[in-house]
Amino acid sequence: MKYSFVALLLIALACADNWAILVAGSDGFWNYRHQADVSHAYQIMKKGGIDPDHIITMMADDVASSPENPFPGQLYNHPGDDVPDVYAGVKVDYAGKDNTPENFKKVLLGDDSTGKKVLKSTSEDNVFLFFSDHGGPNVLCWPSSDLSKKEFVDTLTKMHEKKMFKHFVLYIEACFSGSMATGFPEDWNISIVTAANDQESSWGWYCGDEAVVKGKDIGSCLGDEFSVFWMEDTDKGEQSTETLEEQWNRIHEGVTKSHASRYGDVSFSSDVIGEYVGIPKSEKAPKHEASEAWDSRDNKVLYLRHKYLTSEGAEKAKYEKLYLEEVDLRQQIDRYMNSIAKEDRLYNAEVGEIKSYSCYKAGIAQLEAIFGRTDYQFKYYNVLANMCNENPLAFSRY
Repeated sequence: MKYSFVALLLIALACADNWAILVAGSDGFWNYRHQADVSHAYQIMKKGGIDPDHIITMMADDVASSPENPFPGQLYNHPGDDVPDVYAGVKVDYAGKDNTPENFKKVLLGDDSTGKKVLKSTSEDNVFLFFSDHGGPNVLCWPSSDLSKKEFVDTLTKMHEKKMFKHFVLYIEACFSGSMATGFPEDWNISIVTAANDQESSWGWYCGDEAVVKGKDIGSCLGDEFSVFWMEDTDKGEQSTETLEEQWNRIHEGVTKSHASRYGDVSFSSDVIGEYVGIPKSEKAPKHEASEAWDSRDNKVLYLRHKYLTSEGAEKAKYEKLYLEEVDLRQQIDRYMNSIAKEDRLYNAEVGEIKSYSCYKAGIAQLEAIFGRTDYQFKYYNVLANMCNENPLAFSRY
């Protein structure tokens, strides 16, 4: 009976079109993990038989070619000696400056004005989206700008109205990722699983001294805890039998540094995961391991510190300078935030829904105008949000 079910499932998959959108929003070698996560996801989709024309990949694509990379043109999502290069054969559709929130929305809505591949799914198709990057309360972050919860929900609403999917499953790896989905409708055939709830950071995985591949020190985290967990679970090769509900339960129990959360419609959680990520003929998967974890907002400074401590000669001096500059920048941001937000409650209170996004956006813009756009600024997005919730005119002068 088992083999009959698998055969029927394969026939069903052949009769419908599956689509996958894979997004790593960040850039910089210290954010290695996001592009390694997305590259790993690409391999899962490709091995699962998803049509390559139906896999849309967005990432800066600057890590594999970085001079910091000890394996030029390769990326790894798991430590060890016998681990696969997850970057091999990855086709990036939106690289560099084309990887933006604006193009992300256009991809989801099938807007051909990008001049590149966009989603062309129908009401008969299952769609899977995986996003790995930074985030804050009610925002997902790219190097250029942020995508607000309102923009995100408006885009999903339009997809729902246009009947662009049968079922739509989203896995989101970002700090405060749960804030993008709180209150989401439970009857739209959209299921959203997030790495964190709406009040906390997500975490890098396989970091520091554990980020060693084939005897070489990568220095930066190889992956993110939530992302690594769901992909290494999928790599076990049970796509034809493991349901969305079963994978969710494993994620919920297995992710320990943050509180993985689920939102939206769970009425189709009995679907097997292969209906979204495909079913490979065979798979050899590395075992998921406990790991040194880094807070996502601290990855850059911890990466530079690790390189400084493990390098010698001129390289050591270079990384010492970069590390001290990053520490100084972080201290400047800390002092600035302490000067405009003196009350403890602004740092500790749960954000909830942001009452004035224009105020919140102005606060972010003010921070960037002074210090430039940095990963560390995301640490204070909750403070800016709380300031605006208390006073919608907090940044009206900017």
